[in-house]
Amino acid sequence: MARKSRRISMPTESELPCGAHRTLIEAAHELYRHVGCPSTRRISAAAADSEIARDTLSPQWVSRILNGKNFPTWHKMEALVASMLSFGDFETPKQEISRFRQLWVPAHYGEWVAEPPLVEIRDTQSEHSQDERPDSSAQSTHATTAASEPEPDAGNVSSDAHGIKPETLQEGDEFTDQSQYVRFVTGRWSGPEMFSIDLLAGMLQVSLNSQHPMGAVMLNVLSQGDTEAANMVKLLLFSWARMEDETFPARARGKVAEIRQDWSRYAADFMEWKESEAGDS
Repeated sequence: MARKSRRISMPTESELPCGAHRTLIEAAHELYRHVGCPSTRRISAAAADSEIARDTLSPQWVSRILNGKNFPTWHKMEALVASMLSFGDFETPKQEISRFRQLWVPAHYGEWVAEPPLVEIRDTQSEHSQDERPDSSAQSTHATTAASEPEPDAGNVSSDAHGIKPETLQEGDEFTDQSQYVRFVTGRWSGPEMFSIDLLAGMLQVSLNSQHPMGAVMLNVLSQGDTEAANMVKLLLFSWARMEDETFPARARGKVAEIRQDWSRYAADFMEWKESEAGDS
């Protein structure tokens, strides 16, 4: 007689407290029930056969995710969702995966303690020496400034889509984009990176190195008032920061950080070549 697979129950609140992680797992269980609660082995096999999934799932990993015992990387979560979608008739599987992505991101980066302003800008010159890289152990100022910081003026035409006034952004300033869980800090250090990435409390910190020739160019673009160009630079840095932070395992993430340094060295070389060409003409 075939052994009947045991259905995985939603963890209790004592096992998985209320929050972004629980919200994510509740959505996963809703999908799990919708497709008939397939066994962990079937889900694992479906992930291996999926054209969408970019990672594999062992039956044990399926159980750990649905039990809320292990928080998955995005690729593991994507594989779980893609495999379960294969058991049902879903017309828009990519939209469903995108929905889970929107649930996974706040669970990964942590929840905000208070409702934040869209952007916060403050001078950090007094906190950081111009010759030192910003301290990666610094805590986010989000929770302490949320109540006192005014909302960006929607009528100010000099502000971009996030409320940032580009002409006020100078070395030592910072701004936070809540929707992307990214904070920028401008600094100056002698290392090879045109920017660095640090994981703080609930967000990523991207530090632009004004001493690097390309870092200085990006800072200049952000400060000139060209909203379209500034948004393109921010999008480039947002996407890299998120990609690097969400790369697993740690050894692979270290390789990505090395690639960022190599990219920075090439950028510096090309900037020097461009300047020498301009000087010769």
